[in-house]
This record gives sequence, C-alpha cells and structure tokens, in this order.
Amino acid sequence: TQLKQQGSVDPDIFISRGNLLAERRRELKLQKERILRSEEDHTIQQTQDLLDVLESGPDWLDDFDEQLFSDMVEKIVVVDNETLRFRLLNGLEVTEKIERTQR
Repeated sequence: TQLKQQGSVDPDIFISRGNLLAERRRELKLQKERILRSEEDHTIQQTQDLLDVLESGPDWLDDFDEQLFSDMVEKIVVVDNETLRFRLLNGLEVTEKIERTQR
C-alpha cells in the first residue's frame, strides 16, 4: 500500500495482485473449514482438548502431576540413551533430550 501511495507500483498491478491474494485467502479459509469439519482428521480437535486440559490445570507446577501427564501423553518412546519422544494424545510428538549429571 505504501509503495502504491508513493507511486512506485502501478495501481492496476496493485489491484490485480490484491485480488489474487484475497482469492487465495478465501480458498485457504475454505480449506481450513473443511479440515475442521472433517471426520477423518481429529488432530485439531484433539489439540484443542489438550489445551483445555492445560488451561483447566494449575498455573504453575512445582512437582510432577501424574494425572495431567496421563491426560496428555499417549506413549513414551526411548530413542536412545539421551533422547525420549513423547507422543501426545493428539498424535503430535515432542522430543526431549535428557541432561546427564556428573557425579
């Protein structure tokens, strides 16, 4: 918009590109809505469910909360001696490095 106002961009090109971007935005919005309504992929709804669990819990955890952990984690995979992978109930995975302490 600033370039158009400065006269650096032809108004016809600006309008043409703006229309293309608006159309692409509409297409993506429709695609998003189809995905949200899809019965095949529950990842978004499951992620929202996990966020609801987190938001309903305490603001700060000083200690491990077994119930909260159970409500969020489906499976733990030991990748190697220094790496764990947590598969959340929504199908997403989080990898965590284990820090070794020296004695």
